[in-house]
Amino acid sequence: MELKLYDKNNIGELPFIDNYDAEYAASYLTPMVMNGVEKYFDNINGEMKILSIDNNWLIPVFIPKINRNNAYVASIYTHYISYCLDELKELKSKFLEGGAKIILHILGVVLKTAQIDRTVYVNNWLLSTNLYTDIPPEYVKPITEFVAQAHKDYAVAWNSINDFTTKELYNEMKRQKHLFVPSRSIYILSQFDGFTSKITCELRRDAKLLEQSDFHFEKVFYESDIVKLYNNLYIQKYSHYNPKFKVEFTELTGNNKLIEYLVLKSASGNAVAVLGYFARQGVMTTPIVGYDFSYDKSAGLYRQISIKLFLEAKKHNNILNHSSGVGRFKMKRGAKRYWEYRVISTVGIGIYRRFIFKVLQFVINKIGVPMMDKMKL
Repeated sequence: MELKLYDKNNIGELPFIDNYDAEYAASYLTPMVMNGVEKYFDNINGEMKILSIDNNWLIPVFIPKINRNNAYVASIYTHYISYCLDELKELKSKFLEGGAKIILHILGVVLKTAQIDRTVYVNNWLLSTNLYTDIPPEYVKPITEFVAQAHKDYAVAWNSINDFTTKELYNEMKRQKHLFVPSRSIYILSQFDGFTSKITCELRRDAKLLEQSDFHFEKVFYESDIVKLYNNLYIQKYSHYNPKFKVEFTELTGNNKLIEYLVLKSASGNAVAVLGYFARQGVMTTPIVGYDFSYDKSAGLYRQISIKLFLEAKKHNNILNHSSGVGRFKMKRGAKRYWEYRVISTVGIGIYRRFIFKVLQFVINKIGVPMMDKMKL
């Protein structure tokens, strides 16, 4: 097995690999290696590298800068402390919110002492959902060990692991006894017919809304409104700890056809909603979604985005990883709920830090998961 890392010093030596996944990875990652990820994200700081595997696969390896206010996709501390503090309002109980704050502040202090963000990420595309190529499961161990050896005193993490779309990797990582820290619940749609009458009715209503809509979808390579509409939803409504894309990101991914952008427009040509999706190995996901909140809910902008995504996934015969959020809405339209994990190897770090990672795993499993299950988050 041949493994080699490419960074800004030797990126010019990156081999051309004649397959779709490798060409996709090179187009997406090479600019981030050369220009720095800060050119494409407002709240992600660190170094992007490319790992070549047997001269057949290319995957990202990301090393975050420590003590920076990174988005949750690149920071364990942000994900489990800062983001969770933002989300406490969803508890809708002053008592529960107060108790959770105390636990999170204590846990946060402990995580900082253990330098929890001294973690290098394998296959982290700096998106909320990272899709995987067809790397054989038995490669997980040598890849993890290689990355750990190349980054001394770092833990090694794999994001976006679940027991459905990444089942083989999931099982292999379980066999290797890695730590499985729940990151969020996600919703996966793996069928497009044969639904119950209630689900079929919801889908028909959405399809009728789209068909009779005063708005229309246009395929675009790049529009400045894409970032603004995304920010309306994921930054302003949800959390400033979600990835903050710059226009350079949408230019890179749109002009190179790395993400398919569909913009919902009014009759006058104003962009009112956006949908950005991509697919790998038969799985589709949507890192870019957003809409204009100035429109009344009766316009059903999110419903139009949702049914359009459903139809795109069906057309391409892709499983749809619907990511997290609005779980009841997605399950009413056929999606099923799964837990997504950050899978972490702590072999290359000290005993104390290993212990703290286990503490994190315990707290999230025993407190965080039951709380999210109860609230159907």
